[in-house]
Amino acid sequence: MNDLAVAAALTHGILVAVLLLLAERREVRLRSLECAGIVSIASFAILPIYLHTAELDALLALGDWNWIFRLPLESFDYALSPILASLGFTFLWLGYHASRWLPAPQIVITTKQTVAFAVLLAIGGSLCLAVYAASLGGLVFILENAAALRRTDPIAVTPFAFLKHVIQVLLIAAMLFWGVLQTERARSYRTMLACAFGVTLVLSLIVLFHRASRLDLLTFIAVFPLAQWVRHRRIPRWALFGGLSLSLLIIVFGKPIFGSGVDDRAIERRMEAVDGTSAVMAHVAVEFIFPYATLSNALSTVPDYRPYRYFSDVLVAVANFLPGRLLRIADGESASAENSRYFRSIGTVPVDIYSFGFVNFGAVGTALASFLFGAFLRTVDRILSPVKQPVLAPVYTASAIFLGQRVAYADPAFMLTQSVHFVALLALAACTAVLIRAQKSTPSTIGGLQ
Repeated sequence: MNDLAVAAALTHGILVAVLLLLAERREVRLRSLECAGIVSIASFAILPIYLHTAELDALLALGDWNWIFRLPLESFDYALSPILASLGFTFLWLGYHASRWLPAPQIVITTKQTVAFAVLLAIGGSLCLAVYAASLGGLVFILENAAALRRTDPIAVTPFAFLKHVIQVLLIAAMLFWGVLQTERARSYRTMLACAFGVTLVLSLIVLFHRASRLDLLTFIAVFPLAQWVRHRRIPRWALFGGLSLSLLIIVFGKPIFGSGVDDRAIERRMEAVDGTSAVMAHVAVEFIFPYATLSNALSTVPDYRPYRYFSDVLVAVANFLPGRLLRIADGESASAENSRYFRSIGTVPVDIYSFGFVNFGAVGTALASFLFGAFLRTVDRILSPVKQPVLAPVYTASAIFLGQRVAYADPAFMLTQSVHFVALLALAACTAVLIRAQKSTPSTIGGLQ
């Protein structure tokens, strides 16, 4: 057992918990800062302690995950990574609080405008989904081959591949309909809202199943009960226990379910592999241990064996976001792609916020990236605040969870392509801010005279 690594991980967990307790008074019960803190504690405290104290037989039995042990567990870098993560979260916390004076145009929108915006997103998202599915062979094809289409060498390609990011606006439409449904009291109007929510909910689940992302699916499902908690400060017990059970089910069996269209025995093999509590814990651990493994290996290899990236990932993110097959733009290698190549893993190994900063400019890069990220969290929290706009509670909750998860999934290329639906909301905030400013600057008239 690496005692230094366990002590460093425990220290990180205590430091993050203390900083969250010292945070300023909250107007909203759930903020992206708390979500980021939870992810940081899980990634650099709880799971590292499990890795260094648990029996490794269950982990070693998962052959596809042996890349985790590329760096020997006795390495001193495993003790350094929670220390660097502590530095990173401290600067994230400072950035969050230092940005309170930055301008942040809050969305001001009426119920009717919210419904109109949701309808616009629903129609546009549905049309994009229809075009995208038809270009690949139909809706059934993209669902049956969800996992195969997600690979770096997908079984089918289309010049409309960029639409797979645009169709995420259907998720925002569903959340907006749900938000209005929770505040509207007219029965006839509620019936129409319920139908609209039901349609966009089904379409959103289709989009999420096609994306074959367990994290996105978990986030979407968790939004609705958590939004009730944000608004009313309570959550039904059945939703709490049901959500935890469903989360565990999706984490353990989500990947074989998504791949069942091309592998009939995927679910059966996973059920055979999960034959006890230790096996279940091992499956959960390996799914989320990658930030700790990534940062530890980065400390061991950067910059001696892998040069600094000098924040070139910002340009790579823009190139990956644009419709490359239509514009004939060559995608660059993202930080996560380089990380996956280093580990020689079967799937993609994402880069967390602390590793992202380090592989770009060392410990200074970690502090800088974390500080700017914290400032960004606070700004988005203020823009989408549901304090004066209760209908925004679902989208605010989704944003807080999504941004908190970026502690573990911080590659700009992934962040940009996975946040198209939130970009639509920020565009709405900008539009409302412009309209409000225009109304305030319009001079009043008396008797026809200015």
